[in-house]
Amino acid sequence: MTSLPPLWRALARRLALVWLVAVARAAAPSETGATRTFDLPAGDAAVTFRQFIAQSRVQLLYAADEISGVRTNAVRGELAPREAAEQMLAGSRLSAVQTANGSIAIKAAPLPNESRAAPLLAPGDRPVPPSPVASDEAIELSPFVVTTDQDVGYLAANTAAGSRLNTALIDTPASISELTKEFLADINANNTMDAVEFSLGFQVDRPGGNDNLSQFQSQTAIARGLGRSNTVSRDYFPWNLSDDAFSIERLSESRGPNAILFGIGAAGGIINTTAKRAFFKDTANWGLKVDAHGSWRATIDVNQKLTPTLALRLNALKEDNRTWREVEYARARRLHLAGTWRPFKRTEVRVEYERGIQNRVMGRRFSGLDFLTPYLNAGSPRYDRAVSGNTYPTGVTSVGANARLVYENEAGAWANWQRFGVGAPPATTTVMTHESFLPFEAVLAGPAGISDNSMHTGTVIVQQEVVKNLFVEIGLNESATRRLVNSPVDWSNQGLRVDPNVTVPLGAAHTGQYYVESSARYDYNIGDNHNRRLLATYEWPSGNRWIGTHRLVGLATQSITEGRGRFWLETNLTPLNPTVPALTNAQNLLYRRTYLSRAGAFGDNGRRYYDQNPFAGSGPAVAFRDAANALNGTITPGWVLNSDTPTRNDNRALMAAGQSRVLRDRLILTWGVRQDTLDTQTQVNTRDLASNAIVKTELSPKARYDGNTRTVGAVVPLLPWFSVYANRANNFSPQSALDLNRNNVGNVKGTGRDYGLKVNLSGNRLYFRAGVYESAATKQSKLVFNHTNWIRQIWEAIEGTTGAHYAAIDSTNNVFDTIDTVAQGKEFELTANLIKGLSFTANYATLRVESANNIPITATYVEQHAARWRGADPNLPVPSVAGRTLAVAWANLDTLLRQELAQNGREATGNYRYSFNCIGRYQFQSGVLKGWSLGGGYRHRDGRIVNYTAAQEKIWAPSYGLANAFVDYRTKLWQRKVNTIVRLNVANLLNNRDHILASTDATGTIITGYSFQDPRLFTLSVDFGF
Repeated sequence: MTSLPPLWRALARRLALVWLVAVARAAAPSETGATRTFDLPAGDAAVTFRQFIAQSRVQLLYAADEISGVRTNAVRGELAPREAAEQMLAGSRLSAVQTANGSIAIKAAPLPNESRAAPLLAPGDRPVPPSPVASDEAIELSPFVVTTDQDVGYLAANTAAGSRLNTALIDTPASISELTKEFLADINANNTMDAVEFSLGFQVDRPGGNDNLSQFQSQTAIARGLGRSNTVSRDYFPWNLSDDAFSIERLSESRGPNAILFGIGAAGGIINTTAKRAFFKDTANWGLKVDAHGSWRATIDVNQKLTPTLALRLNALKEDNRTWREVEYARARRLHLAGTWRPFKRTEVRVEYERGIQNRVMGRRFSGLDFLTPYLNAGSPRYDRAVSGNTYPTGVTSVGANARLVYENEAGAWANWQRFGVGAPPATTTVMTHESFLPFEAVLAGPAGISDNSMHTGTVIVQQEVVKNLFVEIGLNESATRRLVNSPVDWSNQGLRVDPNVTVPLGAAHTGQYYVESSARYDYNIGDNHNRRLLATYEWPSGNRWIGTHRLVGLATQSITEGRGRFWLETNLTPLNPTVPALTNAQNLLYRRTYLSRAGAFGDNGRRYYDQNPFAGSGPAVAFRDAANALNGTITPGWVLNSDTPTRNDNRALMAAGQSRVLRDRLILTWGVRQDTLDTQTQVNTRDLASNAIVKTELSPKARYDGNTRTVGAVVPLLPWFSVYANRANNFSPQSALDLNRNNVGNVKGTGRDYGLKVNLSGNRLYFRAGVYESAATKQSKLVFNHTNWIRQIWEAIEGTTGAHYAAIDSTNNVFDTIDTVAQGKEFELTANLIKGLSFTANYATLRVESANNIPITATYVEQHAARWRGADPNLPVPSVAGRTLAVAWANLDTLLRQELAQNGREATGNYRYSFNCIGRYQFQSGVLKGWSLGGGYRHRDGRIVNYTAAQEKIWAPSYGLANAFVDYRTKLWQRKVNTIVRLNVANLLNNRDHILASTDATGTIITGYSFQDPRLFTLSVDFGF
């Protein structure tokens, strides 16, 4: 077994000593707790309890049905929280019980006609018969557990995302938002990424143009404009999937590094989902959702209290989602099981397991690439190879000088299109932005582009109160994903081409007709995660109002991630040209073509998408002869493995953290330190020298990366309802890139600073936070291929290929440098439930992301050798490039360096400077509208830079806004035993179809990327709760 580093051995000894002292101290008599200033009016318990929580800063655990109709007494003065609670409840059927973790549980005495009630097992439990382990004493809730029972509307009371301990949100110094179940329902969120659309500081990362390469769960979010990986976790275990709402209770969004909880990850922040848990109450919910596209979604949620100590919960989902575009769909089936077992008074065991499968077809987020404009601008010229030979008219270019084997759908045979013509594409890759030639509804890749996905995850957590105030948690998690993606048309070919040929190699000519042509590939990716953690916490209530209460947390965790990505290309397994045996060479790849017009109008031949499907069977081997190009042999369609990339990461970490409430609760401190050790392995491939096919794949030797991270924060309550906060944190992410000196560029370092104020008014009915932040990711690797190439040519001219400097630069692998990214901004969020029936939340954020310290290693290298380069004869030739001299290479390198240095301080592209989200609802309380609710939301984005001109002027994307609305009716059916909600949601209420601009060329006139706005959509849902 590997021994602990000296730092952690010393820390472990100190923690053990602290815990022993604390346990001994806890056994001694102590005061009931620090006093607070209370000013609580008499009134309904549902209202005054929230006021008590706000003024006491203590969690209150109660079941809503048990306090219904209870009125509490007025309480004023300086009292300990438990004393205040007892005075509030004096004379009522409720009583207060102090728990070990500092919270207060509310117990209800049995009604006259009711059997004796069992103790409160968890917030929201119903009375149950007594049992051997369910005595009159309350079973204490673990400080690791955050329940959702205290959430009111859109307002969450507590979080564990700040320190891994259940803490009031207003007492957390980190920038954290909690999204409640009611919020997720009102925005009609089916998964994590739907919720991110309304989130503060996060935006959905939609990778690439073809979402088939994104698994249905594996979309990620970008936080504060920094980082795209490691931005999602589940129950604080590493996770890379987008959870579905059917199996989660709430979302926690933590902005900034916050590494003590999540370790290695993005500097911008992370989203944690809380899976549904079994609880001690019999409930059942069934939901059905349909929309105007023909989609349907059915869910079921059944919780059963089997015994006083055992509960089970079942969640199931089946859905068939359709979209406004042709052939697109996403069908899924998922099952989630959860159990809670309390075999002993101070022991709780929780398990959960989820299994999901999905298949889908999704197109690009724009209609297609533009391969037509130059051809049309040239007057739609014709080309006759028999007459013009290798002379092509303006607007037409050659298919290629080498063999290009194409299976054409109408001819039904293979042909070699070598040197035939095709409509010339634009010099800059552009996209179609109108429907003159290609309707937006069309999905060119067709129905063969299927993504089949599966996943499962299982978790076991055991929580034990060892002695009073000392809790231990052991957690195990296993998860796995499998993804098969068929790509009949690769990204670069998803656009309309035009055939200008008058004569063709086979069959009838299709002069002037549109077509789609591509080679095919399929991917199979697997991922397995093995996670384990040991977590312990001890709370020491000193009994002194100035020394206060202190909580210590210790964590040991290990996460092993094993992945493997492979893809295959369709190729001719029997090459026609014996001088080109490599199966992956373009001359041996097989292409397929589908014509999509007959008279020059898209779809007028009855086809609107690529109709080839090699995945159903590539076809038999056929004899082939092309005398004009000296090709003779057999075409044998098949698949060759072109990439195999297994990886293994073993991350081990130790963490110590704490929270302290001191100086009569006038200062709340949070701190933490963490040490991560990561062993990584990547692929080593062996290829056949002739065919270039991969014949062997192994894992490389282990590479080790270490890093220490920390966080420290403070909340200062200046008034019972007003606090200021500050937080500083960091993290790191390893990278294996090598610079031109063949040294590792080092870890990416994330840092974050947050400062601001918090307001909590009207007994937790209004929460407001305003803050400023700075987050940075420094030393991110950056490819410097061209720079290195020019440097090598300079040394080649001066020293020749045998020179020491030339040989020192790696010529077989990519060379990297680094760059820093700094994000600054302001954040404001407001959540309010000021009057009964009204819920409202809004957030606004500013963001400015700039580059800094660009390619410092390369710049330093050039500075070190510039004098020698300038002193050499500028006319020295570069032997490997005919006609090139030292002066030319030096001038090109200098131009590149100037361009790079000009990026320092330049604002990054792709982020929104300003984002605003709001949503609200009102439920009518009386009259003919009682039971009805109306609500709506709005999202606005502005200030997105999509490119820079040659003069470094910003090119801006238009701002956009989307409005949503909903109306629902709540009633009780079947003898008022079934809670029923019928809801109508309207997405994109104003039917805004403006494209979301993503990128342009340097003139700003040519659009190179955008995303569709989905049209207005009506969704009707019904939920039954038993």
